[in-house]
Amino acid sequence: MIRIENLHKSYGNKKVLDNINAEFEKGKIYGLFGRNGAGKTTLFRIMSNQILNFDGSVKLDDIDIKENQDITDKILLVSKDMIPNMLNDDKVKNIFKACKDLLNGWDDSTCENLVKVFNIDINKKYNKYSDGFKNLITLIIGLSSEAEILLFDEPSTALDANHRYKFYELLLEDTEKKNRTVFISTHIIDEVERIIEDVIILDNGKFIVNEDIYSFNEKSFEISGNKDLVDKFIVNKNILDQKTIMDNKIVSVYDNLSQDEILNLKSNDIEVKKLGLQDIYVMITNKEDLR
Repeated sequence: MIRIENLHKSYGNKKVLDNINAEFEKGKIYGLFGRNGAGKTTLFRIMSNQILNFDGSVKLDDIDIKENQDITDKILLVSKDMIPNMLNDDKVKNIFKACKDLLNGWDDSTCENLVKVFNIDINKKYNKYSDGFKNLITLIIGLSSEAEILLFDEPSTALDANHRYKFYELLLEDTEKKNRTVFISTHIIDEVERIIEDVIILDNGKFIVNEDIYSFNEKSFEISGNKDLVDKFIVNKNILDQKTIMDNKIVSVYDNLSQDEILNLKSNDIEVKKLGLQDIYVMITNKEDLR
């Protein structure tokens, strides 16, 4: 269990994280979404003990992570910046060896398998690889580690479509096998919708959404039809977007709709359809207030 309590982080007068409180269960995959500058990377760096100057606390199994090396060893932030500059001119096999020596646990068989899957030449120098393959190498490090908690910051950066699909497939298998807790921060939301279990949306320093993806999807609708009938229905509903085309109105709703309400709408020739996670995310983060 990860527990975040009253977490606040500012840079000068700018609030990046504003009194966040949340709990996260073990063995789940969380999707962390937000616009550029929303504070996602800052949150990850706090959770991985790379930022120590903040108010509030982050606890793993009721133990504060701050400056606690034993706890920090269980958490790994996987990002394009995780390979230090001093290793840029080294061969990939030496980078993997350094990770094996430095990290708290390493699975040689996982690393060897992933090297084959992604066709990595470990005798090639790291700085000779393209950005996409450099990113693959960091992802291999993450999956080969024995960390209990993996924080992936934009894991699909510069990857081609095949590699992105394969990585997420392997990540899902790995999480189920090792019962890890995984957080994925990405702007390519539709790619992770099939594997995440909970949706977290960070906006203006706060979690404006933090719920399981099933509940999230059950509240995401587009309603379209006769303007007057639609207007009657959407009173007191949480409207994210609406547009009128002559006598018709199209409304995007993030709210609970009962089965009776849906049947009533359809009986009045009003179309009701589900919206995808990425569509709703864009509208939520474009809207100032989410009820």
